[in-house]
Amino acid sequence: MFFIFISKIISENLIDDSEYEKIVSNISKEIITKWQYSPQPIDDVYSILVYENFMNKIDYERKYFLQSDIEKFDKWRENFDDILYNYNSDFFDLFIKTWKIRLIEIKNYINNIKLENLDFSRNEYIEVDADKRDYFESNEEKLDEWRKRFKFQLLRKYWNLSELDSIIDNTNFNGKFNKDIIETAYKKEMKNTNRRFDRLISQERIELFSVLMNAFTQTFDPHTSYYAPERKEDFDINISGRLEGIGARLREDEGYIKVVDIIPGGAAWRQGDLKIDDLIIEVGQGNDEPVNIVEWRSRDAVKLIRGKKDTEVRLTVNRSDGTTEIIPIIRDIVIIEDTYSKSMIIEHKLIDYKIGYITLPKFYHDFKDENGRNSAEDIKNDLIKLNNANVDGLIFDLRNNGGGALEDVVKMGGYFIEDGPIVQVNGRNNRKRILNDKDKNIIFEKPVIFIVNQYSASASEILASAMQDYKRAIIVGSAQTFGKGTVQRFINMDQFLNTENKDFSPLGSLKLTIQKFYRINGESTQYKGVVPDIILPFKNDFKKIGERALDNYLDWDTISKTNYKVIQRDNQIIPILIENSNNRISKNKFFQEIIKRKDILEELDKKSLISLNNIEYISRLFDEKVQSEGFDTIMDDFKDFDLIEIIPFESLLEMDNIEKEKEEKFQDKLKKDFYLNETIFVLNDLIEQIKISK
Repeated sequence: MFFIFISKIISENLIDDSEYEKIVSNISKEIITKWQYSPQPIDDVYSILVYENFMNKIDYERKYFLQSDIEKFDKWRENFDDILYNYNSDFFDLFIKTWKIRLIEIKNYINNIKLENLDFSRNEYIEVDADKRDYFESNEEKLDEWRKRFKFQLLRKYWNLSELDSIIDNTNFNGKFNKDIIETAYKKEMKNTNRRFDRLISQERIELFSVLMNAFTQTFDPHTSYYAPERKEDFDINISGRLEGIGARLREDEGYIKVVDIIPGGAAWRQGDLKIDDLIIEVGQGNDEPVNIVEWRSRDAVKLIRGKKDTEVRLTVNRSDGTTEIIPIIRDIVIIEDTYSKSMIIEHKLIDYKIGYITLPKFYHDFKDENGRNSAEDIKNDLIKLNNANVDGLIFDLRNNGGGALEDVVKMGGYFIEDGPIVQVNGRNNRKRILNDKDKNIIFEKPVIFIVNQYSASASEILASAMQDYKRAIIVGSAQTFGKGTVQRFINMDQFLNTENKDFSPLGSLKLTIQKFYRINGESTQYKGVVPDIILPFKNDFKKIGERALDNYLDWDTISKTNYKVIQRDNQIIPILIENSNNRISKNKFFQEIIKRKDILEELDKKSLISLNNIEYISRLFDEKVQSEGFDTIMDDFKDFDLIEIIPFESLLEMDNIEKEKEEKFQDKLKKDFYLNETIFVLNDLIEQIKISK
């Protein structure tokens, strides 16, 4: 199970839960008050914020607790500061007891709901906007709400299943269900609901304590977080792109752990017997007795399957043909190639220039291995390859890049300029530091465009903003980037344990916000993010995405600008690029449909009161389907879109079948990427305008 390691330690050493929690909370308080960037008094005001933060994390939709429960919890509303200073478990004990009771009540109630007793002709509604809901006044009111929730999920399941059945015609739905489909939907939804509640009910105390700790820490800012040991391990794997294990991606599927991908070059790939779609039912360590993992969460199963290099794990799997097989795999280092940069050449049928393309999923860096891969070195090699290929310009794709290693950003920025500052960081008590590129060598001198979206965050925003401030590159993308302008550092809490408390190890880590990023022009990237030079329409433009959508975010502000030398560029170039892009977008069916779709989705988002009358519900979904089909039709018009030609540096002929299939899917996705297509046109305009200005 998740947190199995900690739970094992606690149970084997007979460590008292509350004593463990007291140590974690005390150390967290000491670390935060000494080093967190935005300290605030730990008083009654802070206490109320922590309390509300915790309740929102646990029951944001106000669907579990009664008002009377909240009144009992409210006694501690102004005492969370005291809990943090001198931990006692009274509140937490009461919370867990109440939480389990409410979950079991709801589960038992739902299990007694019979399909034949649900009246779908009733005119009743469910409110899906959490901000418009309140806690229940009575248990009867709560259970009736869960009846409606189950009914709502059942209607949605029926719609999805009937959409897959070409015989069913929802256009003329008269309220009479297809008997087989509604019964199948009922069984599936009952099974899914039971699985969800079983997981909630079986949560270990340490899991819920992690939620409580994050209510404490994230009241300072949304990125100051408590990481239990397993969660920190996942973070390290994510940032380094490597782990020790078998090299297979897993997910939960109807109570089973299903293999959804085999990582090329990994242990499972080399062994050869594990297949995509296999269902793992047992996991054994070497010759030890295997553990049945049916109904386990994927993260719990992964904990058993991962392990040290050169050790054996034995997987018992069910195959799609009904056979069962035991597969022994010797674990090894797994390199997650999807983490790493990828470069290639793009040729466009309407453009005469050869375009270089780099995509960087994250700013990865293996800090545990000095010989491990890092994004700065890989990007340097990518740029050299593109130079040798004599490309005329570069598109650097930072879409969905959530950030990573700061030192790699500084090095990367230096590849495009002679030398100078890349970013400023300001710490607690206004201790400012400027991070500079000191290498006068420029790796890539030709025109560059960075493409970003609302999920480009942190390190991505630093690189894009620096290139924008130097006027070294044009930024293309969504109305603004994510807006995460803060620096975090991990602190291992075990180092603060005294000798007599060593048995409590491991405690986990605190990810602590210690600094804010500032552009070289003095503006923060916090909250506002980076505003591109050329803004393209996205269908989710109306949504609050990024730092703006988080609680307790730090404010945008400015500090003094640095000394940096702006690269000379004709001031008329950007207005010309904007005008040309706007003209193309106004004539482009894809982007015009995106704008329409955005307006439709925005209107739908406002309709939070959903009818549970089956005729009204199916009619509503059918109307939405008709509206979305307009978008699908436009996309169908582009199914043979073939203006973009991808020329990779590695031949498909040199790849095995798995690698080849992945690469073909990646290239096909790029060829149908209309944001990339428009960015190519912008780069073409930029190259042309630079020529004219010279």
